[in-house]
Amino acid sequence: MANNLIIFEEILISLTFNVNDNVLEQIFSFNKRNKAAKYIKDHRYILYNKFEKRIRELSLFVEGTLFFIKRVDESDYVKLIYEIQDIESFREMELKPTNFKLVEYTPPNPGCAFCKYKELMEEKLWFYCIYKKKTMTNEFKTCKYFKQKRLFKS
Repeated sequence: MANNLIIFEEILISLTFNVNDNVLEQIFSFNKRNKAAKYIKDHRYILYNKFEKRIRELSLFVEGTLFFIKRVDESDYVKLIYEIQDIESFREMELKPTNFKLVEYTPPNPGCAFCKYKELMEEKLWFYCIYKKKTMTNEFKTCKYFKQKRLFKS
């Protein structure tokens, strides 16, 4: 029997810093064995959007002090690498390692039932896929165009 339960997922993210010469690394790490890790790396899920938003909020780009070089994505961390341009201004910055938790409800499958592109028709015998621009009669359990809708209103 298939599992059709909506799951509450949570994952702890650790933010740390490494400084080597004139290079600063800002590292967002997580346990890749946590089931939620697959959702923060998959653009189809809301948990991914929450993770990317936190990365943007916590990024350290400071005009004249730090210059962003690149982003490195691995299975258990995301690393932002900066060049330190003004060492005096950099020394005044407070780099505090921290932890934060991301939480979200996730669907049991990436199918039409939980997709934001699904639009019910009046007759409710079929539905319209906004992404495919197509009327559908059967829901897919898995779709490559899936984009998770909000499962509960807050």
